[in-house]
Amino acid sequence: MKSSRDLLNEPIPRLLLWLSLPALIGFIFNTLYNVIDVKFADWWPDPLAKAALSATFPPFFFQLGVAVGIYQSATALIANALGASGAENAQRLIRQILLFSLLAGSAVMLLGFSFIDPLYRHIFGLEGQVLTWARAYMLVIFIGTPWIAVNFALYAVLSAHGNNLPFGISLVIAFCANWLLNWFFMFALGWGVFGLAVSTLLIQGPISSLYVGWEIRRGGYLRGLSWRQFNPDWAQQRRILQQAFPASLTFILVAVGIGVTQSFIEDLGEMRDIALAGFGAATRLEQLLTLPVIGIGIGAMSILGQNYGAGRYERVRTTLKLALGVSLGYSLVAAIAMVLLRAPLTAVLISPGSDALTNAAMAEIAQTYLRLSALVIPLFGVTVILTNFMIAIKRPSIAAINAGARLVILPLMVTPILFVLRDGPDFAGIAWSYVISSTLVMLLVIAYILWRIPVLLPRPSHKLEPNPDSEPEPDPNA
Repeated sequence: MKSSRDLLNEPIPRLLLWLSLPALIGFIFNTLYNVIDVKFADWWPDPLAKAALSATFPPFFFQLGVAVGIYQSATALIANALGASGAENAQRLIRQILLFSLLAGSAVMLLGFSFIDPLYRHIFGLEGQVLTWARAYMLVIFIGTPWIAVNFALYAVLSAHGNNLPFGISLVIAFCANWLLNWFFMFALGWGVFGLAVSTLLIQGPISSLYVGWEIRRGGYLRGLSWRQFNPDWAQQRRILQQAFPASLTFILVAVGIGVTQSFIEDLGEMRDIALAGFGAATRLEQLLTLPVIGIGIGAMSILGQNYGAGRYERVRTTLKLALGVSLGYSLVAAIAMVLLRAPLTAVLISPGSDALTNAAMAEIAQTYLRLSALVIPLFGVTVILTNFMIAIKRPSIAAINAGARLVILPLMVTPILFVLRDGPDFAGIAWSYVISSTLVMLLVIAYILWRIPVLLPRPSHKLEPNPDSEPEPDPNA
């Protein structure tokens, strides 16, 4: 079966399945990849290893957010260019995107080198062995940021051409390699947490490069490209930044939102550790249950982008309706499962311990979150598809606004009010704050995008609204 699909002509249901399934499988294995790292930290004799690894998550999410933002924005930009003007103009854009990813990755690397020490010392308050391990881990990871950013840009080239399979396969390869390399560097060489960082750097750097490079060469996507052609077009670089920054910010704000929730959990006093454990177990289950929605959104993005660039608005509408229907249907099933099966699912997630009362309290916290989170899962399914549609047509700011408002701004306002109304901090107040904030913001985002769709996707008798990100086609005789 051919790897790339004809996104402008093939049946949309087949395309959506072909592009969504690899992304879904890849994200599942990426989640398991992170679980493996936590398990290896648990197995290390020094219990401080797990604390050091936990401290790496915020800066690691920042670095990964930049790479994911490049992937999403580059997929949309290249897909639009392919649909609008074909491979030749897309090649010019791809050169600028690869250069941008290298520059952006280098900037993040230097930023990380400059701020990781004051971040850990003065904001996180780390010291001793935890500080040493966490800092060493992130310094190794930041070294590979330019390499990782370029890899994500190359995967965007494949996705924009209708080939998501390498993206999914690469994450499966990473999961398998992580077992072997973690053991080798962490235990065989005795490098501890530093070994986990080296393993991640090798997997996301050279190992991924070898695989994606082979796929790019096999597909001929960059045929005839040479290093001499990488002269910076600063106007084009600015346009790429305008797309990549909101997409990266969206992912980063998700991590910030988790930090906001955890900061309120810190106010629970004696229940803090139990609440953190129960919340962590529940969010892992929520993440696994919502991965199919994210996979559908990623799969739809390439189809939406190419057809929008080509002016095939009926195919864009058809893709959007199908993706919304599948996502909403699945989300309703997932929400019902979270409510009806929350007890057995929680029992699987929470490891049995010596203290039955502690385990029961953790389970109650997890079930409270799952029961309330289920209320917003269907809205989340719709919002993911609509915001990915906006990214695909080069309007990514709405996704960042959605993430910032529902996960950071409103929770900071609503949670203290609920604490007062409920006579003090409790986990139910935190969970209800998430429900209220997410419901309000997502309803507004959905209403706004649905209101704009008739203008963004005009019928033949209507005139398309000018796209501020568009540029005139180059004169072939110039």
